[in-house]
Amino acid sequence: MGAEVSTAVLPPRATVAGDGSTAVARTVPQKGHLSVGPWWFVDAFGPGTGSAPWAGATPHGHAGMQSMTWLFDGALRHTDGLGTRADIVPGHVLMLTAGDGVVHAEESIGDAPPAGWRWGWCCRPRSGTGPRPWRSSPRSPCGSATTRSRSSSVSSAGRTPRSRCSARPPGRRCGSPRTTRSNSRSPTAGSSASSRWTSR
Repeated sequence: MGAEVSTAVLPPRATVAGDGSTAVARTVPQKGHLSVGPWWFVDAFGPGTGSAPWAGATPHGHAGMQSMTWLFDGALRHTDGLGTRADIVPGHVLMLTAGDGVVHAEESIGDAPPAGWRWGWCCRPRSGTGPRPWRSSPRSPCGSATTRSRSSSVSSAGRTPRSRCSARPPGRRCGSPRTTRSNSRSPTAGSSASSRWTSR
């Protein structure tokens, strides 16, 4: 007999992200559902969510988590402390594994800020030493080929046991380290990794 599966429809709730100025529709977390498997943040921007045009996120840090950016309209440029620079266009997905710490930015390019996109955060299992940071090139969610930079392994989000996850909602979360500092260089000259840690 297979494992029991429970199903629930989670209507998104209106909230703000980042510095408090960006309206989003947040599906996870919410009361009674602090995570869905390893996913502990799922936000939507764009028409129908109350979101204003969003110019992107300046350099900031993460550790112990993976992030997914899926763009529907506009264009974003991803830069990070690994030296990566990748443009995200509608229909593309970019995955970033933060490992023990990485600084990155996603900023609008082109004539107008992105009008519609989704992002999700997935926590990673606890371990003594996190994996090296890596990112995947932007790709179609339909499964077209992708290249990876400095990738040693990829763990399936669906196979990450919740009991081993490094996230501890609603307290300190794996994506917003307050005491860990990244050895990665900042994606923009002159910015300090130690002062750029943020939570959303």
